[in-house]
Amino acid sequence: MGGAGGEFSCPADPGITMCGSETCGAVDPTLAMGCYQTCCTTDMKCGTTNPLLMTPCNVVTENTSMCPNEMIQGMMVPGCCVDEATNECGIMNTLGIGEPCVGRTSQVLQFIAPGLAPKNCDGTPVMEGDGGAGMGGAGGGDPADAGL
Repeated sequence: MGGAGGEFSCPADPGITMCGSETCGAVDPTLAMGCYQTCCTTDMKCGTTNPLLMTPCNVVTENTSMCPNEMIQGMMVPGCCVDEATNECGIMNTLGIGEPCVGRTSQVLQFIAPGLAPKNCDGTPVMEGDGGAGMGGAGGGDPADAGL
């Protein structure tokens, strides 16, 4: 048959290093193994895209919250704070479809990465019965039962 024998390869990286006047950094090698590439957003900012997943070009973000990064399907994904008002941690949406930060307790994320424990953006323990909404213990219950 003469095919590739089931070998997998990413589409060629266009090698973008500049977007407007901004110098773009290289894609993290771990992300590059998953076919993520540097791209320019419509407003000429450096970003990443995945041509295999047909994701739009998203601005590269850095986790500046107390929310932990997580390994999701073999890829390290930065943590983020869904909403300061709810105090709920999430992970960055690398697909670029929907909200930029997906809550750790969302049904979609629980399907993709079952077992992610709820976390609060400010680092306070999530109280049992809180439903992962944060609020630093607004759900009541004994802090010893929080499982953290």
